[in-house]
Amino acid sequence: MADDGFGGAVLSEWCARAFTGAPSVAGRLPSEPDESVGRHAERALALRMGALVQPVPAYRVLRGRRPQLVDRVQRYFAAYATVGVVGAAGPEKGLARLCLLLARLEADGALRRGATVEQLHRSIPDHDVLELVDLAGKVPGALGARLNPSPGPLGVAEPVFGPGRVPGDLTLGGTLIAVTLGDHAELARRLRQLVALAWLDVEDRHRVRELGIYLAATGTLATWSVADLAAELLAGADPDAARAEFRALATAKAQRQPTVYGPEVWKTVAGTEWTYWDLWFCAVCVRDHGGDWDALDAKLSESPYREFSARMWSHILDVERRLAAAGISAADLAGPLVRDRKTMMKARSKVVQWIGIDDKHRSPAMRDTPEDRFAERAHFGGWDPYPVSPRPFYHELIAAATPDLEEKGWRHRDVQSLFKTLEELEARHAGDPATLLAVRRAGLTASSIAHHNCGDSGGFVSDYTSDATLRFSRTDWRATGIDAAGFWRDFLEVFVMLSNFGVAYDREGEVWASLGAERDLELVERLIDELHGVYVAGRLKWHAFELERFREQIRPAA
Repeated sequence: MADDGFGGAVLSEWCARAFTGAPSVAGRLPSEPDESVGRHAERALALRMGALVQPVPAYRVLRGRRPQLVDRVQRYFAAYATVGVVGAAGPEKGLARLCLLLARLEADGALRRGATVEQLHRSIPDHDVLELVDLAGKVPGALGARLNPSPGPLGVAEPVFGPGRVPGDLTLGGTLIAVTLGDHAELARRLRQLVALAWLDVEDRHRVRELGIYLAATGTLATWSVADLAAELLAGADPDAARAEFRALATAKAQRQPTVYGPEVWKTVAGTEWTYWDLWFCAVCVRDHGGDWDALDAKLSESPYREFSARMWSHILDVERRLAAAGISAADLAGPLVRDRKTMMKARSKVVQWIGIDDKHRSPAMRDTPEDRFAERAHFGGWDPYPVSPRPFYHELIAAATPDLEEKGWRHRDVQSLFKTLEELEARHAGDPATLLAVRRAGLTASSIAHHNCGDSGGFVSDYTSDATLRFSRTDWRATGIDAAGFWRDFLEVFVMLSNFGVAYDREGEVWASLGAERDLELVERLIDELHGVYVAGRLKWHAFELERFREQIRPAA
């Protein structure tokens, strides 16, 4: 039985059993399924149409993703997507790539680590992009006067319905629209879903008066009133009785509450969605620490487990920021639940005792701590100043490794292919200083990630990495024209990461001398001061200590 989008078989089976007229209605529609269409095209088109009815939609696929990715995606939509307007080919191609990327992420769940948004854009095949641009170009003609340029929303992207928060594609005015490229069987499923979603809106939050199915292949919008489509699908059955039965079933299903782990949406307050993690943190802060976030932080910092306290602190910073943006306090959010015994027991077990928490149960902030962000920046964030980007060489090194460089559980012999490929790339580009610098810089990040993702009890990875670091230091980086400040900042950050594994520990003086640190002593010391302050603010004491050690090494060399 196909799932009609209700997150389980019970409601889907009811719809299939009750809406016996759906195949007949679907058969009258001009369905022209194209088997050559990309597998993410339908979902990507729905996402693109969402941006036609709502400025910068908060797509559910972005929930729980890294804040940097979410910010880049939202800024892209803000810059290039206008409500009510399908633009020129250039901007539309960029939006098509982004919507296809989001659709792929929604389907597959993960993206390649270390890739920039631009790289992820380029990973989408051009054929799929052009196909989606063509499909999007048909939308204005089908929606007609419903769609017009507007500074505000014309509808809602990904509206949710009922106590189970079942998502639809979009609303436009009072019309709930489903987007499809499917055959008649798929059309029948979407028709059943449309009526069911309208029935779930018991409180009339979305004011749905009309139901529409957008046939993307032909660029056609078919519409019915809610009552008319329900009557056709029910094929003579009593609509009032069917609606009451369906709502009762949906309510009963929602009341069988699943286990709550933390990242799930708890409630919308002040126009913002808040998770159970947010509730639990606020409840503990208010009830046990009088609303003092610093006091809660101090309590959590007493833990002997540094990773635990770092992840908790990261969420504290995040929830404080979001509370301030919403103009409410922790007490406003938690409300009377701070006096609820069950809520407080759960909150303390999670926030203070860290009981029963797997990686997948962490909040986005817990998965993206200051230390995580600094590591990401050290590995990938300083590459823009390089005249030739290290990115393509980094991905070539990944491809050479077996298994994938970014997968944990390596054996020692697996690193040999990585470093062999690095040496081959260096030899191939030895005559071009800018490209050679990019290759060797990619090698430093690849080496660092290899250290992070495999054991090195025999010291093989460290030996290879030390040799790669020494070769990098001997590269004539000044001849490439790279900005000295950008170069030194990037190297300081990645060398901090490498020093954690004892890379070149007995030849660090040689590294600084080969790089010519004495020529830029004043600049390097200023950058050390800046990074030291950043690391201290991020509670990365060891990182800060390493920088001071670097300073002492550089000064005698000078």
